[in-house]
Amino acid sequence: GKIEFVGKREALDSKFTGITSTRLKNQALLPGMINCHSHAFQIGLRGKVETYKPNDTSNFWSWREQMYELVSTLSEKKIYDLSKQAFEEMLKAGITSVGEFHYVHHNSNTSDYALDRVVLKAADDAGIRIVLLNTFYERGGFGVPLSDRQKPFRSESVEAYWAQMDKIRSDLSPNQSLGVAVHSVRAVEIDHIVSLHRESKKRNLVLHMHIEEQLKEIEDYQSEMKGKGPLDVLLEKLELDSHFTGVHCTYTTIENLRALSKRKSNICICPLTEGHLADGIPNIGPHSIEEFPSGICIGTDCNARISALEELRLLEYSQRMQQKRRGIVVDSSTFETAKSLFCCATINGARSLGLKAGSIEVGNYADLFTIDLQSRTLAHFTPETLLDLFIFSSSENVISSVCVGGKWKHEKEEVTTKQDLTNTNVIEGNNVEDLLLSLMNVPSTSGTEAVLGNSLRAYLESKGWQVTLQKVDGTNGTRYNVYAQRWKYEKDGRTPSVIFNSHMDTVPPYIPPTVDDKCIRGRGACDAKGMIAAQIIAAEALLKEGIDEIGLLYVVSEETDHTGMIAASKELGLQPKYMVVGEPTELKMIQLQKGILKLMLIAHGKAVHSGYPHKGKSAIDALIEVLYDLNREKWPTQTSGDTTLNIGMINGGVASNVVPEYAEASLMFRVVTSHEEILAKVREIVRDRVEIKMQTANNPVHLSTLSEFEIDTCSFNTDIPYFNCKDCKFYLYGPGSILDAHSVGEYIYKEDLKTAVKQYQNIAKKLLQAKENQ
Repeated sequence: GKIEFVGKREALDSKFTGITSTRLKNQALLPGMINCHSHAFQIGLRGKVETYKPNDTSNFWSWREQMYELVSTLSEKKIYDLSKQAFEEMLKAGITSVGEFHYVHHNSNTSDYALDRVVLKAADDAGIRIVLLNTFYERGGFGVPLSDRQKPFRSESVEAYWAQMDKIRSDLSPNQSLGVAVHSVRAVEIDHIVSLHRESKKRNLVLHMHIEEQLKEIEDYQSEMKGKGPLDVLLEKLELDSHFTGVHCTYTTIENLRALSKRKSNICICPLTEGHLADGIPNIGPHSIEEFPSGICIGTDCNARISALEELRLLEYSQRMQQKRRGIVVDSSTFETAKSLFCCATINGARSLGLKAGSIEVGNYADLFTIDLQSRTLAHFTPETLLDLFIFSSSENVISSVCVGGKWKHEKEEVTTKQDLTNTNVIEGNNVEDLLLSLMNVPSTSGTEAVLGNSLRAYLESKGWQVTLQKVDGTNGTRYNVYAQRWKYEKDGRTPSVIFNSHMDTVPPYIPPTVDDKCIRGRGACDAKGMIAAQIIAAEALLKEGIDEIGLLYVVSEETDHTGMIAASKELGLQPKYMVVGEPTELKMIQLQKGILKLMLIAHGKAVHSGYPHKGKSAIDALIEVLYDLNREKWPTQTSGDTTLNIGMINGGVASNVVPEYAEASLMFRVVTSHEEILAKVREIVRDRVEIKMQTANNPVHLSTLSEFEIDTCSFNTDIPYFNCKDCKFYLYGPGSILDAHSVGEYIYKEDLKTAVKQYQNIAKKLLQAKENQ
């Protein structure tokens, strides 16, 4: 998502009608910070490189040997886990975009480039914007071939490099883009650097390169190039401009820094890493204010510590210590250090990575973060001092939420603490009735499922299940999907063949449970806590028979926007052969779930006094005419059922004495053909009389069935279309009736619950037997 408007609230309301706005109370909104240089996998070195021997001369080159040891242990899973952790930490630090300087391309002894896509997937799953700076790396040093430990880095040729770039481009998600990276002059021939730079300019791609980080590298290069240093040669042979970023420039001369600045090239400094590796301090301090390079940006490099704030502070403080004066990173217009530093982390970073980001402007990506103005660190702030307090006095704890591409993450709620996990109600019960009553005693209307998720976790762990709580953000805070399996599947990283699934949320209002001889009544009785109880008791019975290839997945928000199942599908990595979904189907097995098409029709008119209707135009009249035509239409019918239309809500007008200028109606189709066909017909009927906004849609889902069950079609929506599993078969079955599900008298028969327990066991056995017979 991009920013469409910047201005006052009143102007927003008049420009965009019919939208929901959120006021950020006690928060300040800032553009997301940009990390221009990262090697995400190197967080795997944390805790392993800070022990030294007496008289040890440890430096960058000895650290590099330890890094090579880490590379030798990397599998696809390990580099994914390390990268995802790094990207998630960046988001918590207010970093919304990362330039990932990626050079570990291959698994050992292969040339498959498999790890390129793994890093992209880790970024996508974490939710960060990434520019994959795909790195060319062809030799182990000046005139030295790659060592065995460097072979995962190798680029076969310039032609193969661009072929791989073209392959990756087709797989990029909306928050992903590519850039070119040349590892260094020691790792790439100068003729190939020239060729890569020329092609990058043709393709309008940024190019990043490690430059003059180590004295030894400069001395070796000067021996190779008759006294010329690396940047001397690059300035001579390349037409450098704002698309070029030199990383580190630790030992670059003042004259060459000025030359880069004159060409509007960027300089990426990574102060924490340059301190961590004892590299040195770059020569930016001797510049006068007017000469200070405008393209300074920052990176977290080895990611020993991920903190944009600490990088910025050390950028300034290291120069102060070297120059014996204060106020180094300032510009000549404001003389404000905090503002200049923040520009390094935002506007300058965006230029380095070629992103429309780094500032809150129309057309830029909606990459943002908020800081909590009630934080003790920011006490007594004023508008004039807020940025100073944030940059020089705060930690990441003041960051309250992060937004990437318009999608918000509430970071303070992302971390599960011990206190969070003690916020539980006791769930107990060794039979289906007691367990259901215990579940129903915990309110869990959509958006408030956190306590039930924690309580269910505690119950399942007490039964020996390995439980994963998956965080899912909501308007009322963080909730949790609950996924459980037995230890051997957790240990081996496998998905059980059969997963029992249902949802923990209910429609409002909460209705406490009551019980009589035949029924259990109350909210969730049949939709869908009865399913959860029956499935868990069935799974426990299967365990007693020695059948443990069962998983349990209970999600949030099925009744609203399906974000629970979407998150489970995207992040948990589950690939079962069969999913048995619990919904109230009257103990019938469903062969077809109707699709849905949810639309908003919006009519615009002209408001005038109702005594003079001919002077205006009624939006309500226009809307009614369209709704009448839609209601008269004969929608498609098949043997499995009919397509139906429900006009669920109508809203419009402001008073009886005003001709209405705005009206809207919410429509829901239950579809037996395709939602595309229905939408096309709606457009044909509506023509241009009102505006059509599609809100959500999915096509009918054909489900698997077992022959011994009564077969039916359901007209309600489920989470099934939102679980992406290529080879999984879905079975929809459960006790209770959907006609009772959302009513004040919601109930379920006790005998139906007991039948469901037995049938869930039978379904699992038959499916596992079918798998064995394949």
